[in-house]
Amino acid sequence: MIEALYSDSVEPEYYLGSSVFVNKKNIKDPEKLKSIESDVSLLRSLELLQNPDVLKKTYDFNHLKSIHQFLFQDLYAWAGKPRSFDMLKNGDIFTRAKELQHYEKEVFKESKAFSLLKTQPTHTEAVKSLTASIRKINAFHPFPEGNGRTQRVFIST
Repeated sequence: MIEALYSDSVEPEYYLGSSVFVNKKNIKDPEKLKSIESDVSLLRSLELLQNPDVLKKTYDFNHLKSIHQFLFQDLYAWAGKPRSFDMLKNGDIFTRAKELQHYEKEVFKESKAFSLLKTQPTHTEAVKSLTASIRKINAFHPFPEGNGRTQRVFIST
């Protein structure tokens, strides 16, 4: 059975006649927004990496959402909220919005298990586990934008 959308699911608004997300800085130029988004999310990523205890690390969807919210809080009202629409990007089809809840537990099974290890894995074991985890999270692709940057912080902390 396919689950319903998350209660906090969103479909961001665009500025009229454009493909630019409505944003807190009221930037309507796509290239300028892309540049600001890159700068802001990089600064927030560095802040998280320098202060890793800012967010509770549960290695589940709530953890991923909290990272996304932290990275994009300065730009988007929908930061940290899953998408309510289906999407594809550069030919890649991501998990359908109505199926996100259905696959959530499976997607985060690897990262959760890795975080609970009692012994230090070998380099090869760590790479295999984290690669499997990030592959599933990438296919899950729960946010309208910023999934890759969010995933990199998730896997780095």
